[in-house]
Amino acid sequence: MGLCNSANPEPPAPTPAPAPTPAPAPVPAVSEDPAAVELVYGNGAEAEPEPKAEPEPAVSSTVETTVASAFPGAIKSGDLADKIQAALLYDETSAELWSSWSHTYLRDRFLGLGNDECLYLLRFLTAAFKHKENFPKQCTFWRTCLLIYNLKFDLSSNQKAEEKVATAFPGALKSGDLADKIQAALAGAGYADETTIVATSLCCDEVNRELEHKLTAKYTDNFSMGGLAGFPFCGVTSFGAMAHHIPDGGNCLIVYGPHVGVDADGVVGKVNRRGRATSGACCGSATAAAGYVKSVMAGAEKAGFPDDFLDAQQAWVGSELLKHGERLEAAEDLAVEVPLALFDCQNEVMHKIVAAASKETHGGKIALVGGVQINTPDGTSDYFLPKVFEIMDTDGNLVDDLIASLA
Repeated sequence: MGLCNSANPEPPAPTPAPAPTPAPAPVPAVSEDPAAVELVYGNGAEAEPEPKAEPEPAVSSTVETTVASAFPGAIKSGDLADKIQAALLYDETSAELWSSWSHTYLRDRFLGLGNDECLYLLRFLTAAFKHKENFPKQCTFWRTCLLIYNLKFDLSSNQKAEEKVATAFPGALKSGDLADKIQAALAGAGYADETTIVATSLCCDEVNRELEHKLTAKYTDNFSMGGLAGFPFCGVTSFGAMAHHIPDGGNCLIVYGPHVGVDADGVVGKVNRRGRATSGACCGSATAAAGYVKSVMAGAEKAGFPDDFLDAQQAWVGSELLKHGERLEAAEDLAVEVPLALFDCQNEVMHKIVAAASKETHGGKIALVGGVQINTPDGTSDYFLPKVFEIMDTDGNLVDDLIASLA
């Protein structure tokens, strides 16, 4: 006898069938075509994870807090530049255009266009790119822009200026070529880019920054020692300060000299400046000093040194150049001879500075590159006529003469 209803027991519940195992996702076919790979992963399959970006270093809040408390009202350099630019703009439309990279690119690249010209060109391009079907198709961007504004310049060079540089200053090198040669020669002399500090003693004229930019692209920031006409007016004190900034175990490079312009018509002593219709004196300080020398050589009384510093640098430029008065009177081309004479003055001063302060490098070597910087119209590289390329030790002794490497 069994349990109740044992004669007719209920059938056991059926065991559920196991769920089917999903088929593995198809492996994308390997393709050497990047476009094909992108299409495969873009068609529902899981994309490969992108590498994680390295976190940016945190800004020191302590430094910012200290600046805010010690110098209330101070603003960051970039913010200051933006505010100055915005304050100088004409209207909202201009501000919109000028805030983009386009204005800087056009200003720096399109042969020194003035502000009004840049704005005109930017507005035209903005409208043109909205209607690309009307945009000239057989022209490069550069050629198109030049045709739009009817600029009558040759893109590759300014022939008259370059020909004059070659004849008046034989051996002059383009700024970029000079920087490359200096870097190669110093590497062979044991210099390392990352432990080299570059210092310049070039005229404060805005046209002289191209060479500095070429050098700082290789050796980072520039220590400026120069004043009017390129004289190292910052003197022994600035050399000592620069020497104390040399990276540990490193060396220094000092580039110095006067400058002279060669304009679009091939005239030495003038240069075409951005936004100005005609060329003007370059170097202005050298031109004034040459005029002073001429007057003294003609019998005028020598000027005394000023009691204050309002124009003391120019007084020294004239006084130094006067040492070469007879040389300038006999010069075949005064405009060419003036910068050469000024270089001789500056070379003497620079070597005196090094002799007085070389030990401040504490074992670091001192490379001196001296010559004449030659400014040219926009669209043409500046040049530099090298006259000196020496390496001196921490005691001021000549270690190596590398001038042949700049030939």
